Amino acid sequence: MGCARWAFRGREWVVWGRSARPGLAALPMFFGFADMASASTAVEHTTITAGGKAFSIAMGIALTAGFLAFSAWTLPLGLRTLRLGRAIEDWPSTPGEIVSSEVGERQGYNAQNNYSFTYYEPKIHYTYAVDGVSYASQRVQAGMEDAHRLALGKAAVSAIVARYPVGATPAVRYDPADPAVSTLEIGQVGGLKQVVAGAGMLVLAVGAAVFTIWSIVTPTE
Repeated sequence: MGCARWAFRGREWVVWGRSARPGLAALPMFFGFADMASASTAVEHTTITAGGKAFSIAMGIALTAGFLAFSAWTLPLGLRTLRLGRAIEDWPSTPGEIVSSEVGERQGYNAQNNYSFTYYEPKIHYTYAVDGVSYASQRVQAGMEDAHRLALGKAAVSAIVARYPVGATPAVRYDPADPAVSTLEIGQVGGLKQVVAGAGMLVLAVGAAVFTIWSIVTPTE
């Protein structure tokens, strides 16, 4: 039998467990510390089995890497969408023409939870011209191209499509530095959610890193 014992703010916890469940006694350390000073105090009164130490270090490294990877992908994407949404407000516009407009239905797959799902997206194709050069685009609003993450319902997408029937001539906003980049609507969707999710994963990565460090410095029995 292995024993993990630690003290935290006047209380003492003792968790007993067989080596078949290494590292479980250390889990409260990951969630229980408000600051590093408290953590360092608790470490002085903590021991962990050799098997528990190895498991905790491996788990901490894996969690840190996973949270960091998700944050590194989501946070920049959200910030980029927010910046684009603000920039679009100052873009010039030119008349365009809707050449096709329909509700697109696609199948997605969530590998983490192993299930398939249906999502909808506005499939609106339009053309426009800038300085005599013709362009074509499908972007309705910044961020809307990530329809599978926005989880838009069929009714919401149908309402968007109804605003742009075939033959309509809406104003198309375009990037003056690159006229091939355009949109039909100002603003953005989904950017703030992506930033919040990315920031949350970054906080969890820091917590996982602290847990990993604790696992490394904690002496074995």
